[in-house]
Amino acid sequence: MVNSYLKGPIAAIVTAQLLVWSAKCEIQKLDEYCLKLIPYGITESDRLWLTILATTRDTVIVPTTNCLGYLKNVREDAGI
Repeated sequence: MVNSYLKGPIAAIVTAQLLVWSAKCEIQKLDEYCLKLIPYGITESDRLWLTILATTRDTVIVPTTNCLGYLKNVREDAGI
């Protein structure tokens, strides 16, 4: 499980990394990517599932849809 302090854009980036790293570990058998998953607590079954997600689906990750709101720590943009 990814640490709870990862929020917003950082969580989106880490999610993308976990998908790519899992696929590189499982498909290309690159140990360096398998090792990168360990600090995140990703198990072998997690790796397999992430690999399936990465290789069988079109995934769109939007780091932030309200960048000014993120910077100012507000949920509104231009009063909306």
